[in-house]
Amino acid sequence: MVENNSQPLKQRPRKKKRRLRKPIRIFLWCVGIGTTLSLGNYVVKAFTTQDPANLVAALVTNQNDHSQANEQQTNGFIQDPQTTDSNSSLVDDSKNGSTTDSSNENSDDSNTITKNDSTKDHSSLQVENESEKITEPIATILVDAGHGGIDPGMTVFDEAGQPVWMEKNINLNAALKFKEAMAWINPDIRVLLTRDGDFATTGDQYENYSEVTELTNRTNMVSAYGANYYLSLHCNSGGSSQSGVELYVRSNDSFSNTLAQNVFQAFEAIGWSDRQSVITTDSHPLHVVDLAGVPSMLVEMGYMTDPEDLAQLVDDQQLTTLMEQLAAAYSEMILSSK
Repeated sequence: MVENNSQPLKQRPRKKKRRLRKPIRIFLWCVGIGTTLSLGNYVVKAFTTQDPANLVAALVTNQNDHSQANEQQTNGFIQDPQTTDSNSSLVDDSKNGSTTDSSNENSDDSNTITKNDSTKDHSSLQVENESEKITEPIATILVDAGHGGIDPGMTVFDEAGQPVWMEKNINLNAALKFKEAMAWINPDIRVLLTRDGDFATTGDQYENYSEVTELTNRTNMVSAYGANYYLSLHCNSGGSSQSGVELYVRSNDSFSNTLAQNVFQAFEAIGWSDRQSVITTDSHPLHVVDLAGVPSMLVEMGYMTDPEDLAQLVDDQQLTTLMEQLAAAYSEMILSSK
């Protein structure tokens, strides 16, 4: 038997791991990631930052483009009678009105209009007369653009039988211009519109439409919104020999009877028409004049069946001048009655 004298091998003691290596690695990773992100952000900024002057120029260009888009205007005389836009019953803003320079600002005639504030530039007049801008209006005029929506009023057709001019659109254009003119002449007089688009105030459904209901709805707006005066704008029609302006008032309405004479003088000052007449509702009853309950006038601005009258009615500049004179006549009468 052989005796085993070998001794067991001694194992080396394991070295303890240095516990600082892992925190150091984590720290180095964080530093590396932070440095990478900072460098990337710097590179992005370097390539995307624009010259401030270029940014301002771009902003001005965008604003100019937006302004030019808002300033595009159309008279919109030819429209389908069945086209409807809204059933709104009252409009206190006229956003679709067109702004046109007056052709008679330099006239020496005493009957031409004058501004309350000579510093205002009529060419840049904004079509606004919001009630919140007038703390205490001295008067409120409800202006009614006759017809609208499914009721086109008098219509002029071409040889092919297509509508060329519709009374409802001429009336609306005139109403918007009157509101604009009054805001320039006397901003203390508030102007409300029964409609500011091509629609009937009671709706545009043929089966539900009633002329009497429509006219009653418009006159009811007078009391509903506290208007002091009512003005209805229309165009006339008749035989080929008929032309001129006709004003309809109540015989017992002293304000409107006096105003009618002033209106004629103002119209004569611009050579609008030499054929004028005042007609009382005693001989020709009118719903909107008799039932308004306040000084009321219906203005037949001219005959669409007369070529000369029609040419004036559809001329944007001449219609602007006419509404300026009408607004001036109202302003003078209202101020003199206070």
